[in-house]
Amino acid sequence: MSMLPSGHIALVCNPLAGSGRARRITVRLQDWLRERGLSHQVFTQAWPGEFSGFRAVWIIGGDGTMNYFINHYPRIGLPLALFPGG
Repeated sequence: MSMLPSGHIALVCNPLAGSGRARRITVRLQDWLRERGLSHQVFTQAWPGEFSGFRAVWIIGGDGTMNYFINHYPRIGLPLALFPGG
């Protein structure tokens, strides 16, 4: 039984975090999701204004990325996962 939500997963990545480490982690997460047939979309340079249509948001970056995300989307009601890549 999978602990992942079914549906579309948003991966938001700060490609500069960790001198590219966050981008490498994002690629590995994409591979992992693909292997399991889970729908996802990656956002690097431009993040969406909202996350309607998504079931969860996976944030890949450092503390600055997380701080930006929380301040930019203060009312998000989706499950969030943080993958430290800063």
